[in-house]
Amino acid sequence: VQLTMSSRLQYATPSKEELPAIAKLEALSYPSDEKASPEALEYRLNEASPYFIGGYLGEDQKELVGYVCGTASELDELTHDSMYKHVPDGTHLNIHSVTVQPSQRRKGFASELLKHYLAKLKADGVIKTLALICKENLIPLYEKAGFNLIGPSSIVHGKEQWFDMKLTL
Repeated sequence: VQLTMSSRLQYATPSKEELPAIAKLEALSYPSDEKASPEALEYRLNEASPYFIGGYLGEDQKELVGYVCGTASELDELTHDSMYKHVPDGTHLNIHSVTVQPSQRRKGFASELLKHYLAKLKADGVIKTLALICKENLIPLYEKAGFNLIGPSSIVHGKEQWFDMKLTL
């Protein structure tokens, strides 16, 4: 696990032992019909670990503030099917979750996580484009990170309307 620091957070790929805490945070962050299952999170951590980054407070990495996770694809757009598999040599990344502990929200941590995540992807040079779907209230967060709003998504995931967003590195 390679650890890097920012002004407030330390970053690392979470360990398998952290999966229960990650699944709990996922459940706190998404309605039950939208959250990733513990099995899906385990798949992403095991199969797409370079694209699963946790942000931690404290030098001893005890407090998981949030995480960003995604899977690579050969497609340059997010589809329902591409959300459920990882193509290791894919050059497109689908971001699945951007989460922050409820007690740490509205403090800029999601922006900080995204900034670090995108800088790491750019430095690695493998991923060329990224896509995600988000709720309308989160569009400004992702636009601030550099994503462009494409429009309402055709993907149905839960009851609310999602919006497609895309970024080219």
